[in-house]
Amino acid sequence: MTNETLIHEDMAVLKAPFAAEEHSFDYDGRPFVEEKPVCERIEMVDPAWGMLVGEPVFQITEGHVSVKVSLTIKGVTREDYGTRPIMAGKRVQESVKGAVTNALRRAARRFGIGRYLLDAPNSVQSKGKDITNLRRWLAELTGTPAKPQRQKQQPQPNDGKGPQQEPGPEPQERDVMLVSVKVLTDVRGKDYYGFRTEDDTPVTTFSRELFVAGFYMERGDWQGARKEPMPLDPKIRAKIRIDNGYWKVKSVIPYIPEDPSWQASIARTNAPSNTTPELSEKAQQMLDDIPL
Repeated sequence: MTNETLIHEDMAVLKAPFAAEEHSFDYDGRPFVEEKPVCERIEMVDPAWGMLVGEPVFQITEGHVSVKVSLTIKGVTREDYGTRPIMAGKRVQESVKGAVTNALRRAARRFGIGRYLLDAPNSVQSKGKDITNLRRWLAELTGTPAKPQRQKQQPQPNDGKGPQQEPGPEPQERDVMLVSVKVLTDVRGKDYYGFRTEDDTPVTTFSRELFVAGFYMERGDWQGARKEPMPLDPKIRAKIRIDNGYWKVKSVIPYIPEDPSWQASIARTNAPSNTTPELSEKAQQMLDDIPL
């Protein structure tokens, strides 16, 4: 069951240091965490997180633009401002986008994301892309350069009937049923979709075409799911895979109610399976046409 508010375990995930490779350096050589890993870290705690971007304020005499971002994670909202210089010869919109990204990172820091960098020594600074000293400092800080992983199931106590079995590797692909969706927007203004499976696993994808081709978006564009998660009817039979530590949609079985293979896949939803159910020729052709 998903917690509805931030708890200590969530804050531990948010505050954990990132791998050295997930940092860049500003104009002064100071390290910061890049936008993509910041967003992915937030999604580990709340796939339905939200962000509100204020109107940009242009300081013409000072030559920069500032933007306020309000970041909401599990119902808790914190905000901060970001600024970027208005560069001659470049579109103003580029400066606004840079200010939004800067504000997102600063607002995220109020949740503890990347806050450890405030204590970084001057030795980790770099005018280029050399992360050697940063990696060394992160190793001293954490024991190893850490990227938090999802908690694995703890081994059960030995019952005394034999040697205890080590847990096997986690599956890299799964056949699941997606039961709800929420339309989300990244800092670039691009829509993507956050799903939940029947066992409450968060899954994401940017591919709208995947569901249009699968006949799951004929009756609207899931616009009703922008504010709250929306139950899916019909549910979506999909294959998901691990990508950089997160579950992403790999493929879906097209929605063809009259196709016996589609009905059979629904009937087998709760049955353990390591393969995609066999499809009819018509359904397989539709699936082959879906871009990955």
